[in-house]
Amino acid sequence: MYRDDEYLRFFRDRSPFVRPTRKSDLVMPDQARAVAKELGLTYYEASVLTHYGVNEVFENAIRAALICRKQQRFWMTNLKKVQRPLLQVPFCPPPPARLEVSMVSSLFEEHMGVLLTQQAHTDVVFVAGSVGFVAHRFLLAAASPSLHRLFCSADPVCELATARSSSETSLASTFGESATGDFNDDTELLIENNNKSNQRLWDLSKRRSSCQVFPSIHHQRVSINKELNHPAFQSIRIEQCNSREGRACTAAVQTVVTLTKLVSPLAMQQCLKFLYTGTIDTSKLSEIAEIRLAAEFMELPELLVFVTNIERCEEFLNAELKQQYRKAVRARLRSLCLGQGSFSDVKFKLEDGTIAAHKALLMARCDVMRAMFSGDFRESAAKVVEFPGVKEEPFSQLLHFLYTDECPPGLSKHRCVELLELANRLCLPRLTSLVETKLVREMQKAVDAGSPEDITDTCLKLLEPCKLHNADQLADWCMSHLCTNYNKICKSLPKLLKALHPENQAYLSENRWPPVWYVKDYDYYQKCLFEREKEERPPMKTLKRSRHNSGCLCFSGKSRRDSDKPLVPSSI
Repeated sequence: MYRDDEYLRFFRDRSPFVRPTRKSDLVMPDQARAVAKELGLTYYEASVLTHYGVNEVFENAIRAALICRKQQRFWMTNLKKVQRPLLQVPFCPPPPARLEVSMVSSLFEEHMGVLLTQQAHTDVVFVAGSVGFVAHRFLLAAASPSLHRLFCSADPVCELATARSSSETSLASTFGESATGDFNDDTELLIENNNKSNQRLWDLSKRRSSCQVFPSIHHQRVSINKELNHPAFQSIRIEQCNSREGRACTAAVQTVVTLTKLVSPLAMQQCLKFLYTGTIDTSKLSEIAEIRLAAEFMELPELLVFVTNIERCEEFLNAELKQQYRKAVRARLRSLCLGQGSFSDVKFKLEDGTIAAHKALLMARCDVMRAMFSGDFRESAAKVVEFPGVKEEPFSQLLHFLYTDECPPGLSKHRCVELLELANRLCLPRLTSLVETKLVREMQKAVDAGSPEDITDTCLKLLEPCKLHNADQLADWCMSHLCTNYNKICKSLPKLLKALHPENQAYLSENRWPPVWYVKDYDYYQKCLFEREKEERPPMKTLKRSRHNSGCLCFSGKSRRDSDKPLVPSSI
């Protein structure tokens, strides 16, 4: 009670007239029993709050009074069957309540709205009349298969793949040419570190590559223009322009898509909002026919169904449609952007590999990434970002969360510390809560199934790393499980228990269940119960020998023979 928040709040409101109970005010059962022994009385415990032991106190008090009357002759026979006061079974406090892990609310839809409004690192422009709308190719490609085909048809790498000759391909395979026409870093380093004789070969190969291979978008201006035979898209072209982000001037390649007159600027704006957030602006429903027409020509079936439900006054059907659409977009983000690395603009160099990603989404989903890519840091203009001390597996799990807002699949309780460390470093509380929820459910399921040995070992290993990386809910669950199984830990895993921090050992020792005073009280109860059973046990009957079997055999033969003779009646 002295640690219960509700109990302390009750006294705090009435302070200073009432003082709450402190730990020093508690009297342990062994101390109270010692006082009762000095007085020659039987000790019982009772609680008015929980009604524990109240009936036992009155019943045994009556027994004690009747036994005192038993000494008088008048009551000796009438009170012959009265039992003496019975032993009280020690009160075992209830085990700690099962902890429930709270989930941090999702902000994925809000982040997608921020991604649309902030317009950071955009790479596509839709021109509707005299108005231009900027967007991100990777998200539009994941939201709409038709837009994905449109962007892939205008990709320079795809155009180059069909125009290369066999000699160019052999040259690329010889010198390790990259997909955009440049040599990769390993090949450049290998050739540059060669002898002076190989330097001429290097210059020659660079000149041949610049003439035969499609030029890189970082060195020359790219200009591709295609006229499209499409009701919504008139033409598509790729241009390189200089955009200023903060103080750093970077070269950006923009895909410019010119729309036909069938798609109005207002309809295009609503289409982009639906592709990003899964909803449209309900305050502009006067142009609902334009939006439906644009959705039909741009091949956006989800938006077409969404608008049709609004026209039929069946908006309640759009709730389920939103969920299905968002689930489909996240699945395509996982397969297209994470699995294939399409339309990526940054690579993360890790300890054991490299992973491609998209700056715009990382900035919208993570505040640390936003500060890193939009400020004066060198990572804002870098194409390759180094992450020291991070391996590929936990970083891919991190990207899975950022792109889908879901807990990474295949996460085990033995490999979760690295992901928790990464989530704490990048200030992602929802990822931490997702990992905590999944691990707690798995471990609780194993405990309910009856296999707590492995879970106890895991809790001992996870306790201190979870506290270090601010996974407080998982640490509290591990601490509660260890407190409940403290006696088993002392017997089976003493080394792991002693390896914990002294503060954690002190907490486990103080909050163990069952507590020390109950263990002592229960041992005393078992001892008294055994002694009382021994006293009440009936005495064993001793076997007595018959008189004719006693004595020496030498002197008992005659009498035994006489006794064996049959009795004959005497004649008269």
